[in-house]
Amino acid sequence: MTWIKEDIIKAYYSLYKKGYVHSIEVWDNDDNLIGGLYGVAIGHIFFTESMFSKRPHASKIALAYLNCHLQAWGYIVNDVKRYTEFWKNQGARLISRSEFILLLREHIDTQKNRIPWKLDETLNIGFWDPIKGKKSNCFV
Repeated sequence: MTWIKEDIIKAYYSLYKKGYVHSIEVWDNDDNLIGGLYGVAIGHIFFTESMFSKRPHASKIALAYLNCHLQAWGYIVNDVKRYTEFWKNQGARLISRSEFILLLREHIDTQKNRIPWKLDETLNIGFWDPIKGKKSNCFV
């Protein structure tokens, strides 16, 4: 059973065509999709909506690539919805509602970053440190 019903698919497809929705996928050597995530990018804020893994840790690989790219592209926030131990270990931190609203006001510009995303091969996710966040450097 999934919460991703036809109306959700249509809504996200519409947002995808407008350049807001992006997926980060992990494929194995036999071209099988084994994990990933998707979310919505508005301005310099990304909203991670859902993650999945068909193999252990595949979604974590997608998340590392996503966060490394978001950092390199100047994103301010990756909103992960619920603060859990998993997200804490990935460098997430709780912020107040007022701080979140301020970040939204400052960094959501619906005209920015509405382009197809492309893997930046100059980045090295091996340098991404989820705890250090912006203090780390994804560049080779």
